Amino acid sequence: MPYSLVRDSSGSPVAYEMIDSSSMFTHQYVQPDHRGKGLGNAVERDLAQKCIRQDMTPFKAVETYNTEVLTASDRSPYWIRWDYDGKPINHVLMARKRSAKNH
Repeated sequence: MPYSLVRDSSGSPVAYEMIDSSSMFTHQYVQPDHRGKGLGNAVERDLAQKCIRQDMTPFKAVETYNTEVLTASDRSPYWIRWDYDGKPINHVLMARKRSAKNH
């Protein structure tokens, strides 16, 4: 599976992003002292290019409260948002709570 990683001059990871088995972008992270430098955008774009070269369709899910990433994604020429009747589709992920007898 493709991934993207940026290291600092000492070789320590400062930004990365991976995909899951369905090609959904997951686990993007940028070290706090390296944020605001465009590294998140860089690893995302690099990973998308790697996916496309491997004939995979990259996609991502963004939390509705993460307005900064939603706004940037809407402005980007590289992403489209799925709409239904002109309104964005919200995808809700839920987990089933385990009962005591399921342990």
